[in-house]
Amino acid sequence: MFWLKSAHSKLGTSWDRGTVKFSITAFSRPSSLLARTGGSITRAPQSWITGRYLGAI
Repeated sequence: MFWLKSAHSKLGTSWDRGTVKFSITAFSRPSSLLARTGGSITRAPQSWITGRYLGAI
């Protein structure tokens, strides 16, 4: 299989004085030469998808 990106994420929840907090920590990096040479071209769709994801939460 040919992967362009390698991604990792961590999801967490906590409860403090009646407030539930949800945190997301995520990062990705290019895992192939093709993805590394794409630069800003690969960042634009990733930013768009992240915005839609956050809007859905």
